[in-house]
Amino acid sequence: MAGRLRNLFQFRRKVRLGEFPYTYVRVSVMRSSLYKKSEYDKLLKMSFGEISRFMQDSTYSEDVSAFGNSYSGLELIERATNQNLVRTFAKLRRISPPELQSLIGLYLGRFDTFNLKSILRGIYSRKPKEQVMGAMVFAGALKEGDLKGMFDAETIPDAIAAMPKMEKRQKETLAKAFMEKGNLIEVENFLDKLYFSRVLDSISRFSGQGKLFREFMAEEIGILNMMTFLKLKKKGLANREIKNMLVDIESSSSSDISSGGSSGSSLVGSSISPSSSPSISQSGSSSGRKSGNSSISQSSSQSSVQSSSQSRVRFRSQSSHQSGGKASSLLGHLLSSRSDEGIISLLQQSDYGSFLTPESIHGGKISDVSLTSLEENLHAYLLRKSMLLQHQNPLSVDVILGFMFAKEIEVRNLRLLAKAKGMGLPEERIFKHLVM
Repeated sequence: MAGRLRNLFQFRRKVRLGEFPYTYVRVSVMRSSLYKKSEYDKLLKMSFGEISRFMQDSTYSEDVSAFGNSYSGLELIERATNQNLVRTFAKLRRISPPELQSLIGLYLGRFDTFNLKSILRGIYSRKPKEQVMGAMVFAGALKEGDLKGMFDAETIPDAIAAMPKMEKRQKETLAKAFMEKGNLIEVENFLDKLYFSRVLDSISRFSGQGKLFREFMAEEIGILNMMTFLKLKKKGLANREIKNMLVDIESSSSSDISSGGSSGSSLVGSSISPSSSPSISQSGSSSGRKSGNSSISQSSSQSSVQSSSQSRVRFRSQSSHQSGGKASSLLGHLLSSRSDEGIISLLQQSDYGSFLTPESIHGGKISDVSLTSLEENLHAYLLRKSMLLQHQNPLSVDVILGFMFAKEIEVRNLRLLAKAKGMGLPEERIFKHLVM
């Protein structure tokens, strides 16, 4: 078990991805069953009960039935969508040859990271264990039994000590960082970087269509880094500090934690994955098309970002990888900019400029930029890109990647819609936050 977890996501031999028409056709059929705009239009007009019944007439039937006797309302929808995600990806593995199973496993490793962070957050915020368990998405390599030690822990240091796939020295350093800082920022940042760096290292061993996977992941990481930059910039951090908190697309997975390295900030909140449940708040206002008395955004586990000169997370570069495309190119310019006006100007002139409405940057300051709107638009951009790649390459790995990403987005939409319904938000406001 220890060896399996230690080498999670990593491959020692070359894996060739070729054409697998049977699997690609099956996945195309699975994607055709995802909810379309017309179905979201119907869901927006429904109550919780009606939404549940609507889901029972779709691919969520088994999942809604499984939890229908024990849960209702929002909790029923959240548990049903989580289980459906697990079942769907398990089916995807079953219909795929070993080569594709390796690639799918790499992608789904993000759910292992999500589960580890969810347990830590649950302990940190004193959430009931049943509530934490209900949020788990066991779609990756780590199952419930692998995380039992963390579930049983009562403190953050004890949970870190029980964390799988990590060396004792790393655990001790992370526990020390938590005790010194009093928050989970560096711990979460390390877990995020560990996942992405392992993926980047492993996909260098894929040949053939492995290039398509590298490009997809690099684009996702590039956008994630850009959002992290903007969020931390809004908190007032200097570019030099922010740079050390980003995922280095040019480095590989030989990760290490040592004194004197760079500071870490959780990438949660910038993550494209919708498995982290969207949070909805009725207090405060958001700019642009989200103006009003409510905002819907990805949750962040911490309210502040601090820096420290010791017990930092550091990643050593061993090999080069595909750059993060447009987003990484833009990020380099953003990190070189010395003013808010310069950063906003770069955003407006970039390929992502259309995602910034004039209202969302009315003040000319980074603090005035509506990141919720930008993040949702970037989700939509990646979704459209995955659909385009699938149509352009119908017998390629793009079909697999596009489906997994689209399925995550669907689950995010359903959970967000349910939360917003529970708060009584109007249909037009909820619709603006759905990614289609």
